[in-house]
Amino acid sequence: MLPSVVASELEQIAADLLNQPERAPLYAAAVVDEAQDLDLASFSLLRALVGEARTTEVTQAWATAVLHGVDFDDLDGGSDSASDTRSLLHGDAPLVQGFEDPADEQRFLVTTLRQLREEQPSLASTCVTARTKKAVEKLSELLKAEGFSTRVTNADESDDPSDPALRLATMHRVKGLEFDQVFLPELDASQMPLQIELNKRPDQLSKDLFEQQERSLLHVTATRAKKRVVVSFSGKPSPFLRLA
Repeated sequence: MLPSVVASELEQIAADLLNQPERAPLYAAAVVDEAQDLDLASFSLLRALVGEARTTEVTQAWATAVLHGVDFDDLDGGSDSASDTRSLLHGDAPLVQGFEDPADEQRFLVTTLRQLREEQPSLASTCVTARTKKAVEKLSELLKAEGFSTRVTNADESDDPSDPALRLATMHRVKGLEFDQVFLPELDASQMPLQIELNKRPDQLSKDLFEQQERSLLHVTATRAKKRVVVSFSGKPSPFLRLA
C-alpha cells in the first residue's frame, strides 16, 4: 500500500491531467462509499472524472469552501475559483443563521419548516440532519411535539419515497441520498468537528486527520441538497463555517 502522502500526490497529479481544457469528463456519475474518509486530492480526482454536480452551484461552492477551509464566494461576481466542479443548477445561497439561545435556534428551525410545509404538499424531500444519532432523536422529538410528521432514516433501512413525512438522519446516513432541502441545525463548535471524538485522538497528526474527515462529512452532507441548505447554530459556531 502506498503511503497516504504519496497517494494524495498521485491523485492530485491525475486530477490535474484530467482537468486539461480539451478533456471532457470520463463519466456521467460516480458512486462513492465512505466519502468522509477522502482527502482533498481524492475529491479533486472525483470532480475531474465526473465534472458536473447535481447540487446547486452556490451550495457546491459553499461546501467546497468548507472542505478547503477557505472563505466562501457566493458567485455573484463570477465562478468559484476554489472548485473545479461544474453544476447545472444555480439556486439560492446556503442560509447560515446563528443564535445566542438554543431556544431561539429551535424556533427558527420550526418556523422555517412550517413555511416550507405551507409552500409544498410534502416534506418528503426535506431532510434535517445531525452529527450523532442521539441528536437526531432529540430533533425528532422536538419536531413531533411541534406537529410535524417525521421519519428517521436509520443505517439499516431504506427510505420509502411514498411517505410524505419530514426526513431526519445522521450526517453519515445521508451519504448517497438526495433531497431538495437539507437542514443542518446545531452546527456548533462541539458538534463539528465532534469534540468528544476529537479529544480521543492521541496526537496532533491524528487530530488533523479526524478534522479533515469531519470537513469531508460536512461537505458530503451539504451537497445532498439539490436546491437549498439551511445551517444554524447557537453559541460558538463550528470553526468550519469561517464566519466573518
